[in-house]
Amino acid sequence: MPSIAVVVATVALVLAMVALVRERRALQAAHVAQARFLGVIEATGFGVLMLDSSGRIAYANQSAADIVGYPVHSLVGQEKHSLLHRGVVDEPAGCPLEQALQERKSFYGPDHFVDIRGNLVPVAVSTAPLSGEGGTAIVFRDRSTEVAEERQRHDALSMISHELRSPLTSVVGFSNRLERSVQAGRLEVADSYAEEITLLAQESRRMRDIVNVVLDVANLERHKEIESEPVLLRHVVDEEADRLSRERPGATFARGGEDDAVVESDERYVRRIIQNLMENALKYAG
Repeated sequence: MPSIAVVVATVALVLAMVALVRERRALQAAHVAQARFLGVIEATGFGVLMLDSSGRIAYANQSAADIVGYPVHSLVGQEKHSLLHRGVVDEPAGCPLEQALQERKSFYGPDHFVDIRGNLVPVAVSTAPLSGEGGTAIVFRDRSTEVAEERQRHDALSMISHELRSPLTSVVGFSNRLERSVQAGRLEVADSYAEEITLLAQESRRMRDIVNVVLDVANLERHKEIESEPVLLRHVVDEEADRLSRERPGATFARGGEDDAVVESDERYVRRIIQNLMENALKYAG
Protein backbone atom coordinates (compact mmCIF):
# COMPACT_ATOMS: atom_id res chain seq x y z
CA MET A 1 0.00 0.00 0.00
CA PRO A 2 1.52 3.33 -1.05
CA SER A 3 2.45 5.73 1.66
CA ILE A 4 0.72 9.07 2.20
CA ALA A 5 3.83 10.86 0.94
CA VAL A 6 3.70 9.00 -2.36
CA VAL A 7 0.00 9.77 -2.77
CA VAL A 8 0.55 13.45 -2.03
CA ALA A 9 3.46 13.60 -4.46
CA THR A 10 1.39 11.88 -7.15
CA VAL A 11 -1.53 14.26 -6.62
CA ALA A 12 0.83 17.25 -6.73
CA LEU A 13 2.34 15.97 -9.97
CA VAL A 14 -1.08 15.46 -11.53
CA LEU A 15 -2.20 18.93 -10.47
CA ALA A 16 1.00 20.44 -11.88
CA MET A 17 0.45 18.64 -15.18
CA VAL A 18 -3.17 19.83 -15.30
CA ALA A 19 -2.05 23.40 -14.59
CA LEU A 20 0.62 23.13 -17.27
CA VAL A 21 -1.89 21.86 -19.81
CA ARG A 22 -4.29 24.67 -18.93
CA GLU A 23 -1.50 27.22 -19.18
CA ARG A 24 -0.43 25.90 -22.57
CA ARG A 25 -4.04 25.97 -23.79
CA ALA A 26 -4.48 29.52 -22.48
CA LEU A 27 -1.24 30.54 -24.18
CA GLN A 28 -2.32 28.93 -27.43
CA ALA A 29 -5.69 30.67 -27.21
CA ALA A 30 -3.93 33.98 -26.56
CA HIS A 31 -1.70 33.42 -29.59
CA VAL A 32 -4.73 32.61 -31.75
CA ALA A 33 -6.55 35.72 -30.51
CA GLN A 34 -3.45 37.83 -31.11
CA ALA A 35 -3.06 36.44 -34.63
CA ARG A 36 -6.70 37.20 -35.41
CA PHE A 37 -6.38 40.71 -33.99
CA LEU A 38 -3.22 41.42 -35.98
CA GLY A 39 -4.89 39.99 -39.08
CA VAL A 40 -7.77 42.43 -38.69
CA ILE A 41 -5.31 45.31 -38.28
CA GLU A 42 -3.39 44.28 -41.40
CA ALA A 43 -6.64 44.14 -43.36
CA THR A 44 -7.28 47.82 -42.63
CA GLY A 45 -4.00 48.85 -44.25
CA PHE A 46 -3.14 50.98 -41.23
CA GLY A 47 0.42 51.07 -39.97
CA VAL A 48 0.83 50.10 -36.32
CA LEU A 49 3.82 50.81 -34.11
CA MET A 50 4.16 49.87 -30.46
CA LEU A 51 6.71 51.95 -28.57
CA ASP A 52 8.31 50.96 -25.30
CA SER A 53 8.78 53.38 -22.40
CA SER A 54 12.02 54.71 -23.93
CA GLY A 55 10.37 55.61 -27.24
CA ARG A 56 11.88 52.73 -29.19
CA ILE A 57 9.82 50.62 -31.57
CA ALA A 58 8.96 47.31 -29.91
CA TYR A 59 6.53 46.13 -32.62
CA ALA A 60 5.77 47.15 -36.20
CA ASN A 61 3.27 45.55 -38.53
CA GLN A 62 3.81 44.96 -42.24
CA SER A 63 1.64 47.91 -43.28
CA ALA A 64 3.79 50.28 -41.20
CA ALA A 65 6.89 48.87 -42.87
CA ASP A 66 5.33 49.22 -46.35
CA ILE A 67 4.36 52.87 -45.77
CA VAL A 68 7.86 53.97 -44.74
CA GLY A 69 9.72 51.46 -46.92
CA TYR A 70 11.69 49.69 -44.18
CA PRO A 71 11.74 45.94 -43.53
CA VAL A 72 9.85 45.11 -40.34
CA HIS A 73 12.96 43.75 -38.60
CA SER A 74 14.89 46.98 -39.22
CA LEU A 75 12.17 49.08 -37.56
CA VAL A 76 12.13 47.11 -34.32
CA GLY A 77 14.53 48.55 -31.77
CA GLN A 78 14.86 51.91 -33.52
CA GLU A 79 14.11 55.21 -31.78
CA LYS A 80 10.92 56.45 -33.42
CA HIS A 81 11.63 60.19 -33.58
CA SER A 82 15.18 59.99 -34.93
CA LEU A 83 14.08 57.43 -37.55
CA LEU A 84 10.75 58.75 -38.84
CA HIS A 85 11.23 62.47 -38.21
CA ARG A 86 14.88 62.81 -39.16
CA GLY A 87 15.58 66.13 -40.86
CA VAL A 88 11.97 67.29 -40.38
CA VAL A 89 12.09 68.34 -36.74
CA ASP A 90 15.57 68.04 -35.28
CA GLU A 91 14.55 68.47 -31.66
CA PRO A 92 11.72 66.38 -30.18
CA ALA A 93 10.56 69.47 -28.25
CA GLY A 94 9.52 71.06 -31.56
CA CYS A 95 7.39 68.10 -32.64
CA PRO A 96 3.74 68.06 -31.45
CA LEU A 97 3.55 64.27 -31.85
CA GLU A 98 6.73 63.73 -29.85
CA GLN A 99 5.54 66.12 -27.14
CA ALA A 100 2.31 64.13 -26.81
CA LEU A 101 4.30 60.90 -26.54
CA GLN A 102 6.61 62.29 -23.88
CA GLU A 103 3.68 63.68 -21.88
CA ARG A 104 1.76 60.40 -22.35
CA LYS A 105 -1.16 62.15 -23.98
CA SER A 106 -3.27 61.05 -26.92
CA PHE A 107 -2.60 62.70 -30.26
CA TYR A 108 -4.57 62.84 -33.50
CA GLY A 109 -3.72 64.85 -36.56
CA PRO A 110 -1.73 65.15 -39.78
CA ASP A 111 2.02 64.64 -39.80
CA HIS A 112 4.86 63.63 -42.10
CA PHE A 113 7.10 60.60 -41.70
CA VAL A 114 10.40 60.20 -43.53
CA ASP A 115 10.64 57.01 -45.58
CA ILE A 116 13.75 54.94 -46.27
CA ARG A 117 14.60 57.09 -49.33
CA GLY A 118 14.36 60.33 -47.35
CA ASN A 119 11.03 61.37 -48.89
CA LEU A 120 8.28 62.92 -46.80
CA VAL A 121 5.17 60.74 -46.55
CA PRO A 122 2.00 62.60 -45.48
CA VAL A 123 0.22 60.57 -42.81
CA ALA A 124 -2.74 60.81 -40.45
CA VAL A 125 -1.61 59.71 -36.99
CA SER A 126 -3.47 58.59 -33.87
CA THR A 127 -1.71 57.63 -30.64
CA ALA A 128 -2.76 56.29 -27.25
CA PRO A 129 -0.63 55.61 -24.17
CA LEU A 130 -0.63 52.00 -22.95
CA SER A 131 -1.68 51.67 -19.33
CA GLY A 132 0.70 49.87 -17.00
CA GLU A 133 3.48 49.41 -19.57
CA GLY A 134 4.67 52.97 -20.09
CA GLY A 135 4.58 52.50 -23.85
CA THR A 136 2.46 53.96 -26.63
CA ALA A 137 0.44 52.62 -29.54
CA ILE A 138 0.73 54.55 -32.80
CA VAL A 139 -1.70 53.95 -35.67
CA PHE A 140 -1.19 55.81 -38.94
CA ARG A 141 -2.27 55.74 -42.57
CA ASP A 142 -0.69 57.00 -45.77
CA ARG A 143 -2.36 60.17 -47.14
CA SER A 144 -0.22 60.47 -50.28
CA THR A 145 -3.03 59.65 -52.71
CA GLU A 146 -5.61 61.98 -51.18
CA VAL A 147 -3.05 64.79 -50.84
CA ALA A 148 -2.20 64.44 -54.54
CA GLU A 149 -5.91 64.46 -55.45
CA GLU A 150 -6.50 67.54 -53.30
CA ARG A 151 -3.60 69.30 -55.00
CA GLN A 152 -5.02 68.46 -58.43
CA ARG A 153 -8.44 69.82 -57.45
CA HIS A 154 -6.93 73.00 -56.05
CA ASP A 155 -4.75 73.50 -59.13
CA ALA A 156 -7.74 73.02 -61.43
CA LEU A 157 -9.84 75.42 -59.37
CA SER A 158 -7.07 78.00 -59.33
CA MET A 159 -6.52 77.70 -63.09
CA ILE A 160 -10.22 78.10 -63.87
CA SER A 161 -10.50 81.10 -61.55
CA HIS A 162 -7.46 82.76 -63.13
CA GLU A 163 -8.92 82.19 -66.59
CA LEU A 164 -12.17 83.83 -65.48
CA ARG A 165 -10.51 86.77 -63.75
CA SER A 166 -9.08 88.53 -66.83
CA PRO A 167 -12.26 88.72 -68.94
CA LEU A 168 -14.32 89.39 -65.83
CA THR A 169 -12.15 92.40 -64.99
CA SER A 170 -13.01 93.88 -68.37
CA VAL A 171 -16.72 93.16 -67.91
CA VAL A 172 -16.70 94.82 -64.48
CA GLY A 173 -14.84 97.86 -65.81
CA PHE A 174 -17.16 98.36 -68.79
CA SER A 175 -20.35 97.79 -66.78
CA ASN A 176 -19.21 100.21 -64.04
CA ARG A 177 -18.41 102.86 -66.65
CA LEU A 178 -21.78 102.33 -68.30
CA GLU A 179 -23.56 102.52 -64.93
CA ARG A 180 -21.81 105.77 -63.97
CA SER A 181 -22.59 107.32 -67.35
CA VAL A 182 -26.30 106.55 -66.93
CA GLN A 183 -26.39 107.78 -63.33
CA ALA A 184 -24.53 111.00 -64.22
CA GLY A 185 -26.87 111.70 -67.13
CA ARG A 186 -24.16 111.46 -69.78
CA LEU A 187 -26.01 108.54 -71.36
CA GLU A 188 -29.77 108.66 -71.77
CA VAL A 189 -31.61 105.34 -71.81
CA ALA A 190 -35.08 104.14 -70.91
CA ASP A 191 -35.72 103.51 -67.22
CA SER A 192 -36.00 99.76 -67.77
CA TYR A 193 -32.60 99.72 -69.47
CA ALA A 194 -31.10 101.82 -66.67
CA GLU A 195 -32.25 99.25 -64.13
CA GLU A 196 -30.77 96.44 -66.20
CA ILE A 197 -27.47 98.28 -66.52
CA THR A 198 -27.35 98.78 -62.75
CA LEU A 199 -28.13 95.10 -62.22
CA LEU A 200 -25.44 94.11 -64.74
CA ALA A 201 -22.85 96.20 -62.91
CA GLN A 202 -23.85 94.83 -59.51
CA GLU A 203 -23.82 91.20 -60.60
CA SER A 204 -20.51 91.52 -62.45
CA ARG A 205 -18.96 92.96 -59.28
CA ARG A 206 -20.46 90.12 -57.27
CA MET A 207 -19.04 87.56 -59.70
CA ARG A 208 -15.63 89.24 -59.47
CA ASP A 209 -15.74 88.96 -55.69
CA ILE A 210 -16.74 85.28 -55.87
CA VAL A 211 -13.80 84.53 -58.18
CA ASN A 212 -11.45 86.40 -55.85
CA VAL A 213 -12.72 84.45 -52.85
CA VAL A 214 -12.26 81.16 -54.73
CA LEU A 215 -8.69 82.13 -55.57
CA ASP A 216 -8.02 83.11 -51.96
CA VAL A 217 -9.36 79.79 -50.69
CA ALA A 218 -7.33 77.85 -53.26
CA ASN A 219 -4.18 79.69 -52.23
CA LEU A 220 -4.80 79.07 -48.53
CA GLU A 221 -5.53 75.38 -49.06
CA ARG A 222 -2.28 75.02 -50.98
CA HIS A 223 -0.57 76.22 -47.80
CA LYS A 224 0.73 79.46 -49.24
CA GLU A 225 2.10 81.49 -46.38
CA ILE A 226 0.20 84.53 -45.18
CA GLU A 227 2.34 87.65 -45.51
CA SER A 228 1.78 89.12 -42.08
CA GLU A 229 2.48 92.84 -41.62
CA PRO A 230 1.06 95.82 -39.67
CA VAL A 231 -2.14 96.96 -41.40
CA LEU A 232 -3.65 100.39 -40.67
CA LEU A 233 -7.39 99.67 -40.66
CA ARG A 234 -8.51 103.26 -41.29
CA HIS A 235 -6.40 103.41 -44.45
CA VAL A 236 -8.01 100.24 -45.84
CA VAL A 237 -11.52 101.37 -44.83
CA ASP A 238 -11.03 104.79 -46.49
CA GLU A 239 -9.78 103.21 -49.72
CA GLU A 240 -12.69 100.78 -49.90
CA ALA A 241 -15.22 103.48 -49.04
CA ASP A 242 -13.83 105.68 -51.83
CA ARG A 243 -13.98 102.78 -54.27
CA LEU A 244 -17.58 101.95 -53.41
CA SER A 245 -18.55 105.63 -53.59
CA ARG A 246 -17.23 105.78 -57.15
CA GLU A 247 -18.96 102.53 -58.10
CA ARG A 248 -22.26 103.44 -56.43
CA PRO A 249 -22.94 107.17 -56.52
CA GLY A 250 -25.35 108.20 -53.79
CA ALA A 251 -23.99 105.75 -51.24
CA THR A 252 -22.75 107.40 -48.04
CA PHE A 253 -20.49 106.01 -45.33
CA ALA A 254 -20.25 107.06 -41.69
CA ARG A 255 -16.67 106.51 -40.58
CA GLY A 256 -15.85 106.14 -36.89
CA GLY A 257 -13.42 104.32 -34.68
CA GLU A 258 -9.77 104.97 -33.94
CA ASP A 259 -7.62 106.45 -36.68
CA ASP A 260 -4.50 104.58 -35.59
CA ALA A 261 -5.97 101.07 -35.11
CA VAL A 262 -3.46 98.52 -36.44
CA VAL A 263 -3.73 94.74 -36.86
CA GLU A 264 -0.94 92.27 -37.64
CA SER A 265 -2.20 90.30 -40.63
CA ASP A 266 -2.14 89.94 -44.41
CA GLU A 267 -3.58 93.11 -45.94
CA ARG A 268 -5.16 91.19 -48.82
CA TYR A 269 -7.41 89.22 -46.47
CA VAL A 270 -8.12 92.17 -44.19
CA ARG A 271 -9.20 94.10 -47.27
CA ARG A 272 -11.39 91.21 -48.40
CA ILE A 273 -13.15 91.12 -45.01
CA ILE A 274 -13.76 94.88 -45.06
CA GLN A 275 -15.02 94.69 -48.65
CA ASN A 276 -17.54 92.00 -47.74
CA LEU A 277 -18.75 93.89 -44.67
CA MET A 278 -19.20 97.17 -46.55
CA GLU A 279 -20.86 95.60 -49.59
CA ASN A 280 -23.24 93.63 -47.37
CA ALA A 281 -24.07 96.85 -45.53
CA LEU A 282 -24.90 98.52 -48.84
CA LYS A 283 -26.87 95.52 -50.03
CA TYR A 284 -29.06 95.14 -46.95
CA ALA A 285 -29.21 98.72 -45.62
CA GLY A 286 -32.53 100.50 -45.52
